[in-house]
Amino acid sequence: MISSVQPETKSGGIGSIVDALARHPVLTVLAVLFLIGYLGAQSVPMMLHSKLDANETSAVVSLRTINTAAVEYSTTFGGYPAGLTNLAPATTATSASADLIDSVLASGEKSGYVFSYVAGRPGIKGKVVSYTITATPVSIGTTGQRGFFSNQSGIIRADGSGTANIGSAPISQLNQQQPSLNVLAQAESRPLLNRGSPG
Repeated sequence: MISSVQPETKSGGIGSIVDALARHPVLTVLAVLFLIGYLGAQSVPMMLHSKLDANETSAVVSLRTINTAAVEYSTTFGGYPAGLTNLAPATTATSASADLIDSVLASGEKSGYVFSYVAGRPGIKGKVVSYTITATPVSIGTTGQRGFFSNQSGIIRADGSGTANIGSAPISQLNQQQPSLNVLAQAESRPLLNRGSPG
């Protein structure tokens, strides 16, 4: 008589888990769902962080674009614009719509940031001689963490609280403290067209 000999299985360990899953399809499904949930929970914070970084970089590039457009506007029309809409697209460029920035940026909101442009008081010739721009996250911690500030100097400043002002550190200094701002500092270090004061 031939007897069948079953291989010995060790109790515990990976082998017993695999055997249990093979015998119980419901456990297999639950294990797969747990694994998917675990991996998803690990990747969501990374995706949110990369979205914040992308929005912040976009905000700095947008401030750079506005600064460059304001300098070009002042060269053409003799003073800085009164508002973002003065830089908006147009068929024929005029001081009311100079066709220097896209319509989304001219609306004051882009890539999770709100842009607030404030013209300074007119100079002797009645032309605007200064301005400030702030870029604030629509939802701090969700669409962006840092706030940004710039003015006619072209220097872009940042603050981790979400609101920046003239007293905030320039992003080139923050880059030394936070290497993740390297792209932002590179954008700031490029020279503007003509930083001469209008008017």
